Amino acid sequence: MQINLTGNIPPAVIKSFNVLIPIMITVIIFSVMSFAVNQIFNMDFNTLVTTIITKPLSYVTTSLPGFLLITSIANLFFGLGIHQAVISGPLLDPFLLQNMQENMVAYANHQEIPHIINMAFKDTFAVMGGSGNTIGLLIAIFIFGKRKDYKDISKLSAAPSLFNISEPIIFGLPIVFNPLLIIPFVLAPIFSLTTAYYATAAGWINHVVVQTPWTTPPIISGFLATGGDWRASVLQVIIIVVTVFIYLPFLRMDEKVAFATAQKSDAK
Repeated sequence: MQINLTGNIPPAVIKSFNVLIPIMITVIIFSVMSFAVNQIFNMDFNTLVTTIITKPLSYVTTSLPGFLLITSIANLFFGLGIHQAVISGPLLDPFLLQNMQENMVAYANHQEIPHIINMAFKDTFAVMGGSGNTIGLLIAIFIFGKRKDYKDISKLSAAPSLFNISEPIIFGLPIVFNPLLIIPFVLAPIFSLTTAYYATAAGWINHVVVQTPWTTPPIISGFLATGGDWRASVLQVIIIVVTVFIYLPFLRMDEKVAFATAQKSDAK
């Protein structure tokens, strides 16, 4: 359906009139829906969406099982070449940021901190050295690695890793499409987040109450994010040490496979 105008009228004006009908139909439909919602539920449409969809989804995504599930799936897809932020960002970030905001307000007003899981909590404990807590992999390669090419790539990846940028090691080593390294890449954040969650719940470290930049180096990030709690930095060190040994057996197997492949190639 179009509005026909006669006379010497510019095409741009005619096009602007032709979109009036769908705009009017859309406005009328949503106005009727909003009025009906207000009359039936005694609330506006935005509040209804928040009550029915946003709050339940928030409980799912920011509970420990849901948070770990989404994070693990995102890291698994990263191991297949799809950046984890594309997977987890739309599902987690709005709710993690909301929890972070509520924590900061409560901390500023000297109130009880309401949430353990929030945006800075993820950045502080699940992105040490980058996605997959790959700082543990780098340390494992430097101390226990036997492949020169792995050590060379790790040297190039060390500086970015200090600022939680893991793409050089993920795509350079690579972890992508490497089943032996994808496994600890998924497992390491599960361990770190679970440990940090229960340490916070038990009161061993303060809640995360400061939104630090995700590029803040590990150990420093724990101290800053918890409002100056040194115990969080100690926990980060412990997690990194354990993460090294999570990666180590898979690194060993990967090296054996690489050596065996190289020997077969030389034999040919």
